[in-house]
Amino acid sequence: MRRLVAALQAFNEETKRTVLLVAVALAGLYALVTIGSMAKVTALTMLLFMSAQTLLLAAAVCYVAVIIMTRESISQQHFEPGQVIFRQGDPGDDVYVVISGEVEVIRESPGAGEHVEARLGPGDFFGEMALIRTAPRMATVRAQTPLDVMVMRRGAFLSLFTHLPALRQTFQQVVQQRMASAAGTKR
Repeated sequence: MRRLVAALQAFNEETKRTVLLVAVALAGLYALVTIGSMAKVTALTMLLFMSAQTLLLAAAVCYVAVIIMTRESISQQHFEPGQVIFRQGDPGDDVYVVISGEVEVIRESPGAGEHVEARLGPGDFFGEMALIRTAPRMATVRAQTPLDVMVMRRGAFLSLFTHLPALRQTFQQVVQQRMASAAGTKR
């Protein structure tokens, strides 16, 4: 079962949706076959009934796997003061929302050293720019105080970003502000 879950976690969001739709279709097929088999019991009907039960089991396994994958798309993490969440130049796979505590966003420039771009607290988010722009992290983020964050994996974030226009608009505005701020500090 662990291998199945690990294999399913590697799927992208579109594949996960397809697996869920297949699971639902299999369950519907099971219901139709079961209803049809009640009319007349024959050897063929019993074979169909047994096949339908196998399909139902497969649908249940697929459904549970999709639920597990979705649950693991969003998690909570804790960081201690001074601990680096990610570094400038790292690939971006997650978006973070501060639940409690504070972080500092640090831009590292060759020859100029570190510059604190921002301090973020509860309700603020970070890490979205690398996902939206499909680019490496633009800054290093470090915990200033004991920090609890909600972490959303790339697939879950991009799914919400794609399907919720209001959320997309909010993130795009923040990205524009942060890009303008980053351009201003480079001068």
